[in-house]
Amino acid sequence: MRSLFVTLLHWLTRRVLARYQPLVIGITGSVGKTSTKEALWHILQASGKRVGKSVASFNTEIGVPLAVLGIERSPRTSVLGWLGVLLKAGWMLLGRLEEYPSLLILELGADRPGDIETLVAATRPTIGVLTSVGPAHLDGFGTVDAVRAEKKKILTMLPDQGIAIMPGDEVDFGGIQKEVRARTITVGTSEDCDVRIFDIRVNLHSLSEDSLGTYFKLGWKGSIVPCFLPNVFGSPAVRSAGFAAAVAFALHLNPLIVSEALRDWIAPSGRMRMILGIKQTLLIDDSYNSSPNAVKAACEAVRALEWKGRCLLVLGDMAELGAASLKEHTAVGKLVASQKPEYFVAVGPLMVEAVRAARAAGLPEASTFHWPNAAAAGRFLQERIHAGDLLLIKGSQIMRMERIVKELMAEPLKAGALLVRQGAEWSQEEGRMKVGG
Repeated sequence: MRSLFVTLLHWLTRRVLARYQPLVIGITGSVGKTSTKEALWHILQASGKRVGKSVASFNTEIGVPLAVLGIERSPRTSVLGWLGVLLKAGWMLLGRLEEYPSLLILELGADRPGDIETLVAATRPTIGVLTSVGPAHLDGFGTVDAVRAEKKKILTMLPDQGIAIMPGDEVDFGGIQKEVRARTITVGTSEDCDVRIFDIRVNLHSLSEDSLGTYFKLGWKGSIVPCFLPNVFGSPAVRSAGFAAAVAFALHLNPLIVSEALRDWIAPSGRMRMILGIKQTLLIDDSYNSSPNAVKAACEAVRALEWKGRCLLVLGDMAELGAASLKEHTAVGKLVASQKPEYFVAVGPLMVEAVRAARAAGLPEASTFHWPNAAAAGRFLQERIHAGDLLLIKGSQIMRMERIVKELMAEPLKAGALLVRQGAEWSQEEGRMKVGG
């Protein structure tokens, strides 16, 4: 029954897109999908475009059709709700929505082989963005090579007149580029990238919301523009902004307009957001999700900061790694040991391996702690932190690491506006139909 319903949703998706003819921009990758989508939407909105996007993380075989239909909340298990979705689709096909977007940004996720191919076939993007490939969702793919084979389809399935945007500084992307028929634009820190990101600097002159943020520069066709991202930390967010800028440049937007738009872009919650903590501490809230590449990028960004106070790494389990879980959690432990944090606070059963590996690699036992869940870790940290501490807080969605951030943030009344997973639906996690991945 579910298969028939999904087939119907995808047929309706194709018919609606054929009727309204928006320019579809598809975004996928192991990390950075949502941040790139949100940054691009903000830039295009600021430039006066009529643009739509996937809400939340509507990026699955069900979530993407809902995004195309303009549905902002999943009906979940409601029969009447899903009937309403079908009625809206029929009305869109029979009538005419004058306000339908002329550009539509869709986040495309993949849990198993065939997902990207199915979603690209249903939405037929003209511009495809592949932010990265790494060890994520390995319980469905098995190997990183299998992830790469699937993710690259967002680029290789583009039409000849399309535009393929990809990293220019990651291994194996040169091979992917040779398979793409569309025009390619590379993004990264290397000098030979079409959109070059460089001179990244974090502004932390004082712990106040007005001064927090990250400066960087973008190079494009001989032009260089300075950019600033408020209340967001380091290279992961900057890379997302760089991919968004690449799409904007491909659409012939002036680099200065892109730079101005980014200055007031509010990065998505739980993605390297800088939040003031209790006891005059600074929290780097990266609690939305986690994967090996994302943990490495976040830890390296913290290390590059050369923080003068104490540094605490608070890391939760990385889910959906399948047979690679032991290897990847062990690698995280070794990475943490190389960072030499004041404390390594590990959360969840899988992170036991990271603690063992960190100790084996030389991190003192007195600096390593393991807690079964976020609530226990949050209570522990409340007693241990003091003024001048910097805390990186990251983990997969199932670990609910945002609970630690809420426990430690200076103004917990702002949690609803600043943190992920604060809606009522997160208190009713069972029995939901999956629409976001």
